[in-house]
Amino acid sequence: MDANALVLREWTHVLKAEHKSDATVRSYIESARMLAQFLAERSEATTYRGKHSRLRALPTAENSAPAVLEATTDDLRGFIGWLLKHRKPSTAAVRYRSLQQFYGWAVRDGLRDDNPMSTMHPPTIPETPIPVVSVDDLRKLLRACEGRDFLELRDTALIRLMLEPGGMRRAEIIGLAVDSVDLENDVVVVVGKGRRPRAIPYGHRTGQALTRYLRARLKYHNVKLYPDVLWLAQKGPLTDNGLAQMLERRCGQAGIERIKPHQLRHTSADMWLAESCGDETSAMRLFGWRSRQMLSRYAASNADARARDAARRLGLGDKL
Repeated sequence: MDANALVLREWTHVLKAEHKSDATVRSYIESARMLAQFLAERSEATTYRGKHSRLRALPTAENSAPAVLEATTDDLRGFIGWLLKHRKPSTAAVRYRSLQQFYGWAVRDGLRDDNPMSTMHPPTIPETPIPVVSVDDLRKLLRACEGRDFLELRDTALIRLMLEPGGMRRAEIIGLAVDSVDLENDVVVVVGKGRRPRAIPYGHRTGQALTRYLRARLKYHNVKLYPDVLWLAQKGPLTDNGLAQMLERRCGQAGIERIKPHQLRHTSADMWLAESCGDETSAMRLFGWRSRQMLSRYAASNADARARDAARRLGLGDKL
């Protein structure tokens, strides 16, 4: 095992000890691996051939791979520049933030004396609001789940819960346990980013869908193997990919464009803001946002339409 692989293994342990989510760990490690591969290929004077060029596996010790810990600011600028040329700006931004965390840890743990990213600036990301789902399409999606078999009941409960104010991230809803659901108070307790719990209330129709699913779950064939897991699939717990595949399948049955899990969270936020259900502080607590920047990002999708509707409701000209 070479030096790069060892340091990434050490950092994996550090991240898991800090209770980072599995998705965060994967993203951070993959960013460092991509940098290692970039440095190795550049040292061999290999030219990248566009977006579909495959990054090779981490080089072995025999290849004298450049050490990620020894990367210079110029190396990192070259890597981010390559990403901006061949990947989406949002991908470059994710890799930039991940490497910031990596080199911050390296300095704190004395693995290097300076942070090569201290004078760098994050790449600019063009604002591309995630499209929200129309109410008409949501109704069609739920109609596609109608029925009394196990998967129909599960999918109805899942979709309704994801649309409640506080719209859960994919990892949050997949990670729910049976005891996360408080049936007495109609609340689901979610553990979000940074291991921060938050309570998400749900309405009567969602409550009905949840209790129907929970009754069916008691008789499901693998419930004894996974007694604490809320969402079950045919071969075990529902996974991230399983959730995305379920939505794609149901959208096909409904005859609507494909909906991705994160769109439901954005749609929930848009509905909250459109109905003026509460102040910004309440929205931040429900949706698990730590900064108003995230509130602005989620508000961007239908901001113009909401502004026009607010102006019409005010009807200032008609009052004069």
